[in-house]
Amino acid sequence: MNKNALCGLVMCGGKSSRMGIDKSRIVYQQKEQQYHVYQMLQTLCEKVFISCNAEQGKKIDLAYNFIIDEPEYNNVGPMGGLLSALKKLPHTNLLVIGCDYPYVTIDVLKGFVKSIKQTTIAAAFYNEEQQLYEPLLAYYSAQSLETLLHPFNENNFSLQHFLGNIRAEKYTIENHHLLKSVDDKKEMLEVKKQLNK
Repeated sequence: MNKNALCGLVMCGGKSSRMGIDKSRIVYQQKEQQYHVYQMLQTLCEKVFISCNAEQGKKIDLAYNFIIDEPEYNNVGPMGGLLSALKKLPHTNLLVIGCDYPYVTIDVLKGFVKSIKQTTIAAAFYNEEQQLYEPLLAYYSAQSLETLLHPFNENNFSLQHFLGNIRAEKYTIENHHLLKSVDDKKEMLEVKKQLNK
């Protein structure tokens, strides 16, 4: 998979109810997480966009490209952001990274991108300990749009379920710690300490 075949999508459109603050705006490493992930993706992708809801869109620095969730996909979680991007960018393959993963590095993402085959519909990091896909550390091809609309039209908005149903490619790494999703303030403060040692 080469750089010209990919667009990056920084996924930050959630309500962050457990965290209490917008996870995309947390600063772990000098920049807000949405911009930190954006810059990582720039080294791997032809173009990068931030996926956000309408309120978040008002606060994004205009130096960054962004895609606001389409009204028809509001309030359905990450699937809404993904569908909005796939419709806005037809014939485009997406490398999707959420703002929840502060330990993910550019080297980890490079290894994932190298593993993606041209014929792959979708692929994702796979947590073997929990036997779950990481839907926001994933690749969704342009062809996945049509397949993704089936569960959406049946009110099934789980990307985890979608990836399992199509038997998406699983990408595993030895250090599962890098896949840790940070969802509350206690975890966030601990991660900040570790990353700033």
